[in-house]
Amino acid sequence: MARATTSQYVADFAVLVHKFMDMDNLQVLFALAQMEERVFLVGRSRIPEVNVGEILAELGGGGHEYAASAAIKDEPLAQVEERLRQALSRRVHPQRRAREIMSFPVKSVDPEVSLEGAELLLNRYSINALPVMAERQLLGLINRQTVEKGIYHGLKDHPVRDYMSTPVATVGPEATLAEIRETLVLKKQRLLPVVQDGAVIGVISRTDLLHLLIDQEEEGQWSQPLRTKNIVGMLRERLPRKIREILEQAGRVAAELGFMAYVVGGVVRDLFLKEENLDLDIVIEGDGIVFARRLAAQCQARSREFQKFKTAVIIFQDGFKIDVATARTEYYEAPGALPVVEYSSIKMDLYRRDFTINTLAVKLNPEGFGMLLDFFGAHRDLKERRISVLHNLSFVEDPTRVFRAIRFEQRFGFRISKLTINLIQNAVKNNFFDRLSGPRLFGELRLILQEENPIPAIARLAEMDLLKAIHPRLWFDEGTRAMLERVQAVLAWFDLSYLEEIFERWVVYFLGLVEPLTPAELEEMIGRFKPPPRLGRAILAGKEAADQALVKLFRLGEPTRSQIYHLLNSLGTEYLLYMMAKSRQEPSRRAISLFFTHLKHMKPEIRGRDLVALGYPAGPMIREMLEALLEARLNEQVATRGEELDLIRRRFGYG
Repeated sequence: MARATTSQYVADFAVLVHKFMDMDNLQVLFALAQMEERVFLVGRSRIPEVNVGEILAELGGGGHEYAASAAIKDEPLAQVEERLRQALSRRVHPQRRAREIMSFPVKSVDPEVSLEGAELLLNRYSINALPVMAERQLLGLINRQTVEKGIYHGLKDHPVRDYMSTPVATVGPEATLAEIRETLVLKKQRLLPVVQDGAVIGVISRTDLLHLLIDQEEEGQWSQPLRTKNIVGMLRERLPRKIREILEQAGRVAAELGFMAYVVGGVVRDLFLKEENLDLDIVIEGDGIVFARRLAAQCQARSREFQKFKTAVIIFQDGFKIDVATARTEYYEAPGALPVVEYSSIKMDLYRRDFTINTLAVKLNPEGFGMLLDFFGAHRDLKERRISVLHNLSFVEDPTRVFRAIRFEQRFGFRISKLTINLIQNAVKNNFFDRLSGPRLFGELRLILQEENPIPAIARLAEMDLLKAIHPRLWFDEGTRAMLERVQAVLAWFDLSYLEEIFERWVVYFLGLVEPLTPAELEEMIGRFKPPPRLGRAILAGKEAADQALVKLFRLGEPTRSQIYHLLNSLGTEYLLYMMAKSRQEPSRRAISLFFTHLKHMKPEIRGRDLVALGYPAGPMIREMLEALLEARLNEQVATRGEELDLIRRRFGYG
């Protein structure tokens, strides 16, 4: 009798749920009720994105995708509700809308432009189709295949109007993924314009749709593994409070101005790698300079602006800096040339970057703060520890990316993807590096040498035959490896001994790498690299002086302390450490070590003004006295101020 009553209760409960959906026009409803020792669940759904049968199957129930139920025994209602919430979080994903998927601003072509002109635009922006528009009205579509065939048939001067596809199917900004997919497939369009109030506000390509569907297939949903609350939690856990507060303030300022703000690049990447990185790069969909001025004013900071590229640097009172950029895209008019920049959206801004792992962005506006954007599979490549370029012409457009690929590979312990390796080999085979300017090449080499341990990256450069791009006579044999490892050991020794000393570590590695070059070859290299003039002169003069000093040390055998001082005192720290790494002679290494530990900062206690106060006449004699005191100090003939005074009186008489 009780069982029959319970069964009737569940049936009535299900009918009530169904009527409730009809009354309120709901798409999905779950209802829970407790009766004695059981909790009853009923689920109804009108949309394929929410399969209530699968969801309630996790709780021991059953049914189909639109209607299902479950009965759980010996669990409290609150516990069952929490289990349902967890099942929903695993199985139900927000519907993606056209406004989230589309690319903007829209690149279009005028109907009177020639097929050759259309081809130039397609190549410039690396796209496969263009809307044809006149006076903001959508007239048709032209795709790469049509353009290339037309040019092949001698029609390069004919207008796009003659060969564009019409009519054009469009969708609104709230169109669902299912609607987008149906329109692209059924209409067989390469590009789907998104239209609002008669204006084209964005476009969705087949590639955009394919990437989204692949991500859904592999991860359940594009955004599911990286939900907003998880990213917010990560920001709280892994960023200092000060940084979080700045990001939140940046989001509020952007919202006040009607802009969208994102933190992008390395800092987001390193959140997932659990690496400390406080170099903040913020990209603005809007005007980056206007944003920077407003944020700087609110934070009592100052902004340094660069109107040409709509970028700015915000400098806080404690010296902390934030780079601000206006979302932009870029194209290359020739391989290896500097890019031409145009303003764009966050998606296009991220697409211009070097590797997928550097294309993550996090939304900062209060509405959606912490939402991760991953348009290009960056999270997947981070999980698989892979370095991948965004497109196959990446190294043709900018060969310096090869050096960055190797630097990231070695820094993070990743591997360069097979396709990217093939593209690097093609760049080497075609000598694309000859097109690079010396300063850009030097900049990338310097970044590699600034890594904590640059030796693996240098070895990888040699493996890929890239050292010749730096200089034809550079190689990485056992001798070079041994030299660089000695540099590494010397730097480690110095760090343990002189924590307060400031010097350029990368210069020591650079000197070790170019050690086989003749002075003339090094001078030619520096001339090509065009470093800041003062740095270039210092490297050339410093290496020559260090090599000469090393020869003199060897000839002296066991030099006196004063000989060591006078031989080494004019050399900078970088060049002395290079000497220690280069020398195979233990007496020479001991002499340099003695200079660092005892002689470098040695001075007499008595100063020139003290001698004048004692009655000695100002002039050349004072200098002679100070030199005599220094010699005596260096050679341990005096140790106290009193002994110095006695020496002066013995040698120079009383003042």
